[in-house]
Amino acid sequence: MKHLLLATLLLAWGGTWTTSATSASSRLATVSPAGTPPIRLRVVTYNIHHGEGTDGRIDLERIGRLLSGMQPDLVALQEVDRNTMRSGRVDQFATLEHLTGMSGAFGKAMDFDGGSYGVAVLSRLPL
Repeated sequence: MKHLLLATLLLAWGGTWTTSATSASSRLATVSPAGTPPIRLRVVTYNIHHGEGTDGRIDLERIGRLLSGMQPDLVALQEVDRNTMRSGRVDQFATLEHLTGMSGAFGKAMDFDGGSYGVAVLSRLPL
C-alpha cells in the first residue's frame, strides 16, 4: 500500500497533463522540480471490470496486449480481482504483472467472493 500511495503522490505532485495520441485514457505527464529538465511519463488508467470485456469473456491476455501496446510507464487499474470465484480463482494482478512485464502494488478495497477486490498500480520503473 505504501508503494501505491507513493505512485499517487508522484502523479499529484505538480504534473502537467497533455493528451496522448495513443488513447483518451492515456496521458503524458511532465513532472519537473524547479530548475530541472522535465521527466515525461506515459500514464494509463484502465477499469478492467474484473477482466471481463464487452463480449462477456474474461480475457486477461487481451488486456495485457492492450496495455503493452500503449507502452505505458505507469498503469492505474480499477476493479481487479485476486483469487475470487467469479474470476476462476486467478490472481489478476499477478497475471497482468507477468503479461505486461511490469511490477507494481495491489490495494485491496474489500474481501469479495472468496478473494480480494481492489485497485492496482503497474510500473515500468521500480516503485
